[in-house]
Amino acid sequence: ITSAPRSTQAEIPAMKAGLLEVSDNLVINKADCPGTETLTMEMEGAVNAGNNDTSRQKHVCQTVATEGKGIEELATTLSDLDVYLRQSGNFKKRRDASRELEIIDWALEFIKPQLLKELHRNYTTLPAEPRQAAAALIKKAYNHE
Repeated sequence: ITSAPRSTQAEIPAMKAGLLEVSDNLVINKADCPGTETLTMEMEGAVNAGNNDTSRQKHVCQTVATEGKGIEELATTLSDLDVYLRQSGNFKKRRDASRELEIIDWALEFIKPQLLKELHRNYTTLPAEPRQAAAALIKKAYNHE
């Protein structure tokens, strides 16, 4: 779920370039502000434009949190998403993919000190080509020369 900030139509392409593609649902809070209907229609079009899953349309919910408006619809939308993800098998796939990334993140945290030590040991000035230096550093740190 993504909570969309109050945006102008000019900002939508920038949001669309990244955040909207990975969101299952969007929430527009402060839906009592002018321009909400237009923003909602723009977001619905944008969030579903790249939706490859034809079995489920992504939703844009409007809320006014200070008044409790739209909260019930949001809860229903989230519950429906949970049911869909579990029935389609995507819940487990997403959970596993997330766990894989977390394991890699932790592994990188553990090896950073060793790599930094190796970097300082091998270079008095930092190389101009970081990618090549990183590959050489990995080879050297893991004795794969």
